[in-house]
Amino acid sequence: MNEVISFQGVNFSYGKNKVLEDITFSIEKGDFAAIIGPNGGGKTTILKLILGLIHKEHGTLKVFGQDPAKNNLKIGYVPQFSVHDSSFPIEVEQVVMSGLLNSFSFGPFYNKEIKEKVKDALAKLGLSDRAKDRFGSLSGGLKQRTLIARAIVSQPQLLLLDEPVSSVDSSVEKDVFEMLNEFNKTMTIVIVSHDIGFISGFVNKLACVNRTLVMNDAKNVTFNDIDALYKGNKVGINHKCGI
Repeated sequence: MNEVISFQGVNFSYGKNKVLEDITFSIEKGDFAAIIGPNGGGKTTILKLILGLIHKEHGTLKVFGQDPAKNNLKIGYVPQFSVHDSSFPIEVEQVVMSGLLNSFSFGPFYNKEIKEKVKDALAKLGLSDRAKDRFGSLSGGLKQRTLIARAIVSQPQLLLLDEPVSSVDSSVEKDVFEMLNEFNKTMTIVIVSHDIGFISGFVNKLACVNRTLVMNDAKNVTFNDIDALYKGNKVGINHKCGI
């Protein structure tokens, strides 16, 4: 089965506020998909539904052919960057290690196996020499690399990222997307982003969401379409994206 994510007629509301209406789209194995749209349009809500953190009120939603809550070990997640207490005494490798807490049971080989996985994830993100650094002392770019390492340490089949470069400068942003492009060789990626500039060269699918959603082949979307999406909250991408 190549279908990783399937939404069919999904609705979701926060109380009386309808956030998503009749959402239908699919993500296939190996896709690198971006979800874009204005603030409050429902982008992060879609990720939470995929993760099983919240539940649809109507429609059908499957992740790896199952209820989303049954796929925790197959999914890596990088939430939106938040301000961390710089005095909190946790090391970079400990942050990365926390991504394995649900993947292992305690046993005689627990520590050795975890250390090898953490070491590999740190190396992939260029953080090997930062393993013992205090997480709170890192720059925004290094913190984001650490959180991505935490998300991939369990070697997930699906990687979800919510605005992963919102707190970093353009040079770091380019590095992050190049790393994600490399990870896409072994995992399906879905990223929520406001900045389609760098990502447009990497993604193959682009979902425009503002309560409703339309999925497009990324190569068919122009920068004028993207600009219109944010200026007017109503845009026709290839005459298909009516949001």
